[in-house]
Amino acid sequence: MTEREIIRCGSCNLVQFVTRNGCCRRCCRPLHHVTYQLPAPAPEPAKLVAADFGRQLRALRRSRGWTQQQLEKLTGYSRSHLLRLEHSYQSPNLLTLYRIAAAFDLQVGDFFRVIDPLSDWFVREVAVVLPQLQPTQRSEILKVLQAIVT
Repeated sequence: MTEREIIRCGSCNLVQFVTRNGCCRRCCRPLHHVTYQLPAPAPEPAKLVAADFGRQLRALRRSRGWTQQQLEKLTGYSRSHLLRLEHSYQSPNLLTLYRIAAAFDLQVGDFFRVIDPLSDWFVREVAVVLPQLQPTQRSEILKVLQAIVT
């Protein structure tokens, strides 16, 4: 994606991309070039997480010799929903993780074993934010993360 210059019209305050003629799209007055930086596109970590989870789910189901119908009965989710999870078309939410983990008699943290913690996008994001928090906020977040992992 190429970067485009964003400007605000001084007359009507419309924020817009630069036009070819240099005039506002709404009021047609000349635009003053006050530029705004477009935010960098965010990476799509959900697809990576969903792909890893989908492979794990399928491997777990097959290792137990279960069909999707059997997993459907154990979790209460439809086969189509489980299929979307296994093929990484959809990411699981926290409730889904809990129900699937319970069906396999596992903890939710068992789905998140990481060899190199800094290779995980979530851990990198948390590592950036933690130093900016108050000590009480930091300890609360660390307690929640510890509960998830164990």
